[in-house]
Amino acid sequence: MPFQPIAAHHFGTPGTSPYKTLSRFQSQRFVFVVRVSGDSLKVFQVIFSDSDGSIFVNLPYTSIKHGIVSEGSLPRNVPDAQVHLDQRGKVTSKLVKYAHHPDGRAHFSQAGKVRTEIARKSVPLKQARGHLFTLQVQGMTQFAKEKAPAPPPSRKRTVLTFDFPTYSPLALKFTGWWYHVRELAARTNPGPVGPTVITQKPNGVRQQSFLVGPLLGKPMADYALVVSCAARPFLSTSEPLLLNFIAGFGSASALDPLNDMSFLCASYPVSDHDSLAQRIGSIDLGEQDPKTNAA
Repeated sequence: MPFQPIAAHHFGTPGTSPYKTLSRFQSQRFVFVVRVSGDSLKVFQVIFSDSDGSIFVNLPYTSIKHGIVSEGSLPRNVPDAQVHLDQRGKVTSKLVKYAHHPDGRAHFSQAGKVRTEIARKSVPLKQARGHLFTLQVQGMTQFAKEKAPAPPPSRKRTVLTFDFPTYSPLALKFTGWWYHVRELAARTNPGPVGPTVITQKPNGVRQQSFLVGPLLGKPMADYALVVSCAARPFLSTSEPLLLNFIAGFGSASALDPLNDMSFLCASYPVSDHDSLAQRIGSIDLGEQDPKTNAA
């Protein structure tokens, strides 16, 4: 039986109202591409574990080599608050991968390349709803080009493209939203929905979005990740190339507006890598960590 790249979830009884069909792309690995100025540029991957349903966000395509990974926190309802990543962070010369496990364990890693030290307890995936991660990038020349045309979707790998045919954005913001398919269907109008949709933020901004998820029959197959992309103004005028990723937000009990918002963050580049490594340490395997005096 040929592989079907679209998984359909049906709610209600055909011929009655309301009846909904929610469709999402299904694959083990998704590669998200941006097409600008005629070039198809690979930006990041989302991977669904076949074994337990863990979600991985991989950042293998940027040319920026030095960054900092950290646990951060921000006071709620405080405009322009700053995150000091060096307080609970480590530098790296590798491109890390973010992991969010079903039990809520969240961390940065890269097998054989970095130590899994920057980690925290986040929300278990079956309890999570809404915002799961945000990736912001500036300077599209940092990314590798995808083959043209992209290979057809498969169980192992599917390429999805955000197209900007009329202009080249200064910066881009990608957001991942995680929902059970039943709740996602309840948030939409009757009729067929997905797998490509236009989502609208509370401020009225409309965004290109894809509905993606694990293969049918695999763990977490009743959930969908909504991945959106929107153009942004310059993130910084001092650095031409930037990549910032945040995820691993506080547990459900920490959603109290009086508590600080906590999360994990990866930021590239870091300009003073060597001196910062001496001061706060590195997660790179094989490098001396002055904080522990161990390789």
